[in-house]
Amino acid sequence: MTTSAPVLLTLKQTCELLQLKPSRLYYLTSTKQIPFIKIGSTLRFDRDEINAWINKNRCGLRST
Repeated sequence: MTTSAPVLLTLKQTCELLQLKPSRLYYLTSTKQIPFIKIGSTLRFDRDEINAWINKNRCGLRST
């Protein structure tokens, strides 16, 4: 069984992915509204957790 290491995104990469300003992403982390990993004083974001967070926070109807 092989397990792949999680893909960790930087703050800048996550801002680009979510189309957010860094100040907004810092706010979301400080209020624990978005999943993040803190390595020392550096923030990292697991790509799979961010995608799950996006799906969890979808609004409106989705066609099936």
